[in-house]
Amino acid sequence: MTAPPARRATYEEASPRDSFIVGVLREGIRQALRSHAASPCGGALALDVGCGSQPFRNDLEGLGYCYVGLDTEQNSEGTVDHIGPIDGVLPASLCDGPVFDLVLCTEVLEHVSDWPSAFHNLAVLLAPGGTLIITCPFFYPLHEQPIDYWRPTAHAMRLFGSAVGLTVVSANQAGDPWDVLGTLLGHTGIVAVRRHFADRVLARCSRLAKSVVFSLLLRRVLQPRLKLVGDLYLSNIFVFQQPGNAAEEVINASESRWPHSSGA
Repeated sequence: MTAPPARRATYEEASPRDSFIVGVLREGIRQALRSHAASPCGGALALDVGCGSQPFRNDLEGLGYCYVGLDTEQNSEGTVDHIGPIDGVLPASLCDGPVFDLVLCTEVLEHVSDWPSAFHNLAVLLAPGGTLIITCPFFYPLHEQPIDYWRPTAHAMRLFGSAVGLTVVSANQAGDPWDVLGTLLGHTGIVAVRRHFADRVLARCSRLAKSVVFSLLLRRVLQPRLKLVGDLYLSNIFVFQQPGNAAEEVINASESRWPHSSGA
């Protein structure tokens, strides 16, 4: 089961607490597109999985792709081409068409319950030699609940991609420990556990300290001067490539690793 489509029509910050993830993801996705999906041949097809309101449609069309959107629900603009889950039986309208030179799947897979089927379908939809770009958060608050299942490591991304025969072309981390801290502070509050005067004073002081640190992070005062050490980041940005094998080999690879996969 997948999440309802995102309502973000443009990949811009909606509030200060978005400042630590939206910008780094936007630039990371666009860099992946520039580096690994630029200048396609005429008539190349791009599939945007979990497209929502299609914030990257202009980017893909600007690179020369014919844009196709897939999501579990129609968006308010009525521009989703195919309706169906990426981790279930794909819509016949999609399966009956050509495979895709590029598949883009951004901040969607955390809402997808059946990863073996999802990766199986992503691989089947990808043309030989085609490119798959996936982003999925490693650290981010729960959202679109209860349809929020995963916070994968980079090792999990590699594992599920290789299980369906995909080759990792690029693996990057979006955001650093400062961005994690800013995201954490932006999505949390501090309250006193008890009504005791000392606890209320401590809570007030803590809120003030949090506000000061959050403001300094927003204004990028701390980041150039201090290094926050820790193996933490916000999101995975992976670029996979489909080898020149046929779709049947992808199916065989998936069934060999996960014989009970329910992908189409």
